Amino acid sequence: MIGAEIICTDESCAVTVDVSVDTLEELELLACDDCGCSIQVLAVWDVTELRTAAPVTPLRRTPPPLAA
Repeated sequence: MIGAEIICTDESCAVTVDVSVDTLEELELLACDDCGCSIQVLAVWDVTELRTAAPVTPLRRTPPPLAA
């Protein structure tokens, strides 16, 4: 997956958003959601899949051993 920062090419709109796409070719098909104009790509990066961590199990405190 690829992340990209894009901006609308219409100066009166100039909306900037981050998008995620599967391929670079999909970026060519995008248009501004607000006005429908074409977009310009400002930055591109690889998206790493984030997974939720396993739930944290609270540790039980054990009392210290009694002194003999």
